[in-house]
Amino acid sequence: MEVTRSALLAVPPERLYALVEQAEHYPSFLPWCTEASVLERRAHFVRARVGFGFRGLESHLLADVDKQPFHTMDVRVAGWPFDGFRGRWRFEPLGEAGCRVTFSARTDFRDAWWGAILRFAAGLIADRLVAAFVARALATAVAAPRDVGDAG
Repeated sequence: MEVTRSALLAVPPERLYALVEQAEHYPSFLPWCTEASVLERRAHFVRARVGFGFRGLESHLLADVDKQPFHTMDVRVAGWPFDGFRGRWRFEPLGEAGCRVTFSARTDFRDAWWGAILRFAAGLIADRLVAAFVARALATAVAAPRDVGDAG
């Protein structure tokens, strides 16, 4: 199964990249995310453990992320219900206008029953995921102090 979602934002790609890279903050704004911890962080790699829950069903995933700072993040996930999950975040600068962020994912499932449910819900999940990052980016952009050079 494959899914792709994009959004245009009046936010610098570096800010959005940092938001996606900081998995430890996911529970404060991502739907269904119950916990997250970064197990390893280097300049071009992050390993995180992320917990999700919905109506009593819970799962923990281990995500390995190869990073090209401010441009792309390639995500590999191990753990039930996935037999394979590969995702990519791409951050494209649009000059002074901001950036385009694109999330794409390809998944295979171990369990046919869960695979059927998650295939049915994949579009909704991808929409909610990208919308949550967009909302967080816009909220933090408004809350961020302005540079002196931006005044007036």
